[in-house]
Amino acid sequence: MDYSLSALQSHDDRIQQVFDFVTGTVKCSKLIDVNSKNLNKPQTTKETLVKMVLNLTEVLCESRAQLKTAASRISELSADQLANQKKVIEMQDKLIEKQSEHVEAVKATVTSEIKSFSDVVKQSSVGKMSPKALQSTIITSIEKQDRDKSLMVFGLEERDDDIPEDLVTEVWTSICPSIPIMKECYRVGKKKEGADRPIRAVFNSREAAADVLSFSSELRQNRNYRDVYVNPDRTIEERSERRKLVALLKEKISSQPDKYHYIKNGTICTADKRPDRKKQNIFDFRD
Repeated sequence: MDYSLSALQSHDDRIQQVFDFVTGTVKCSKLIDVNSKNLNKPQTTKETLVKMVLNLTEVLCESRAQLKTAASRISELSADQLANQKKVIEMQDKLIEKQSEHVEAVKATVTSEIKSFSDVVKQSSVGKMSPKALQSTIITSIEKQDRDKSLMVFGLEERDDDIPEDLVTEVWTSICPSIPIMKECYRVGKKKEGADRPIRAVFNSREAAADVLSFSSELRQNRNYRDVYVNPDRTIEERSERRKLVALLKEKISSQPDKYHYIKNGTICTADKRPDRKKQNIFDFRD
């Protein structure tokens, strides 16, 4: 039997028609006022009473069918509700599990950061430092943690409609076995006519940044990216020191062209050239 809202409304109208017929016949305003006295009035003929009984019987049968349908539908809804509650509980369990994983990851990061701060404090003779100097040291440590997760990309042409993340992703694709996940990617500095601003790429971890940097030398072999350089994200002071090292490296290369010169761990190293060495006296002039 149809149990839609329109079907229920139609059934209610049908009941009201029967009620109106009964109250109208016995001349009373409410169905509850119908009694044996007003049913025995002369105007209430046998045929009228038979019609009342038939109408009421028909309405009762329809109402009974509606009640059975309602009971069945309620049972179905109860089953659906239980199933939905089960799904909600399962989703809550998964959410709690994910939250626990996130909490553990945050704890691990905090532990790592605290260890780094602890090392800084140990190396800095806290007893001799003012609160302001200690604060500056800790801030510097935090900034270094962030920079260790970042790389600077130079030499990518800048256009008004370019998307830095897409440009850098193409570079990573050309040199890396797998494309690393970046948290952020954006141009750095003020825009100048005729100059391409560098792009800063921020990764989820310092390991990811280190992996990409280890493959950056492959760009020299790629004709599309020979003029693109990938460097660590250095501070102003570090860039200044790097420029000095590059200048000294150029002098070394000029004065000792028969040797192989390179920068490693902040110092200039020199070694004998090997016939099989393809990359000799390579230095980064973008710093």
